Amino acid sequence: MVADEDGTIVAAALTLERRVGDGELPDAPYLFELFTAASRRRQGLAEQLVRSSMDTLCHSGYDQLCLRIAEDNAAALALYLTLDFNRWVPEDDDY
Repeated sequence: MVADEDGTIVAAALTLERRVGDGELPDAPYLFELFTAASRRRQGLAEQLVRSSMDTLCHSGYDQLCLRIAEDNAAALALYLTLDFNRWVPEDDDY
């Protein structure tokens, strides 16, 4: 979480150890939510939070982090590709 000088949360990430009930995802921690206040976008806060989450997971013995994003979310796609995330498609999909 990132707060401004007044203590107001301006960006946050929520990572789960596993996403329960979704057999299509890899067996890895899951970035469930990532947000940045509109007034604080394009300041690197989302990248900072994802890197921090990845570092914490790495120190806890995990070597993967998975997430889902909409294909039309260009900003999110750019962020995760910049951070060297790989696109993953379940084997039984018809892509």
